[in-house]
Amino acid sequence: MAIVLMKIDTMGNVLWIKQLDHSELGAVSEMTETTDSGIVILGIRNTLSGIGKPCFLKVDQDGNVLFGKCFSASM
Repeated sequence: MAIVLMKIDTMGNVLWIKQLDHSELGAVSEMTETTDSGIVILGIRNTLSGIGKPCFLKVDQDGNVLFGKCFSASM
């Protein structure tokens, strides 16, 4: 699944647009700004068994992926 992020200023001008291609995410459920102006993206990874696994991505203020992790359903 591709995630499209867009950063705009207070006047509505587009500062940048990024497309993140992370096939491990089947659906994004929430995005939250962090104290360092980055974003944490929470989502679910679809599996063959039909049980979704929770995943997250952390991106910096420029939309660059810093890290990501998917967890097993047995947590």
